Order: sequence, then C-alpha cells, then structure tokens
Amino acid sequence: DGLNLRVLELRSNQLGGEIPADISRLSNLKELNVGHNKLTGEIPEEISKCSSLTSLLLDGNRLSGHIPNSLPKLLNLTALDLSSNNLSGTIPESLSFLVPNLKYLNLSYNNLAGEIPKPLGSQFNDPSVFARNGDLCGKPLDRECADVRRRKRNRLTLLIAVAVGGAFLLALCCCGYIYSLLRWRTKLRE
Repeated sequence: DGLNLRVLELRSNQLGGEIPADISRLSNLKELNVGHNKLTGEIPEEISKCSSLTSLLLDGNRLSGHIPNSLPKLLNLTALDLSSNNLSGTIPESLSFLVPNLKYLNLSYNNLAGEIPKPLGSQFNDPSVFARNGDLCGKPLDRECADVRRRKRNRLTLLIAVAVGGAFLLALCCCGYIYSLLRWRTKLRE
C-alpha cells in the first residue's frame, strides 16, 4: 500500500514533469529525495500534508515559483534542500518556525530575493547555504539590505541635523551672552 510508504528515493533518475499534488496522500512519508532530476513547476502546497517528513530533498531540478508558505507545517523536518532550482520571491519568515529541529538547510543557486529571516541566518551562519541568490541580503551574507542601509543613512542624517542644530543653538547662545556682556560693560562705563 503506497499510503504506508516511508522513504521515496528517486534521486538522479531523469524524472520530468511536476511534483503531483497527490503526494499529500503519503501521510507516513518520512524521506522524499527527488534531487537531480528534471522536475518542473512549483513545489505543491499540499506537500505540507506529509506531516511525518523529516527529509525533503528537491535540489538540482527546474522547480520554479515561491517557497510554499505551508512548509513550516512540517514540524519534524530536519533536512531541507531546495538548492539549484529556479525558485524566486522571498524566503518566508514562517520558515523560521522550523529552526529548532532543522539541522540541514540549502537554498543556494536560486533566484531568491529580500532579507534572510534572522532566525534562519543565525542558525545557518554559513554563507554557502544562501549563495548565488543575487538579490538575497542579510546575515550571513556580506550584503546589507537596502532598507537597512536606508535606515542607517536616515539615522546618520538625523544625527548630523541634531549636531548642526545643537552647534547653531550653542553659537546663538554664545553670541547672545557676549552681546549682553558688552551691553552690561557699556552701561557700567556710563
């Protein structure tokens, strides 16, 4: 009975087509390894119904679209490899929910963009995990995100404005003090 299947190992078999949504019927599946094939299309949201999955290896295919927001439902997942595909969009913030159990992650060689969620960047601080995603930024990559740069620039501008304003106010106070001293001196002479 296919519903009791625990390991599906089809790595490097020249398989084509899309990952069928029916995969969700394999509720006892623990390991799915279909890496290095010619699979296309998106990663089906239904894959999250395979709640027993501990290892999901989809690397080296031609998968496209976004990383499904439903993946964090796979709470038993210890290994996730989506590298060397054509995945785009951002890394879902919700993927951070997997951090306590997730021991292996590889998202390199895709078209991912945006900031790496901080818990993922802290847990997997090797830049190679996120490498070759031209528009990905944040820790552990050496690329600072545009909004972080903008915030730093705004903070620096504010600091300069406060310093210039403070210096101007101090100069104005000094000039006022000197003026009042001179007036007082003139009154004393009279």
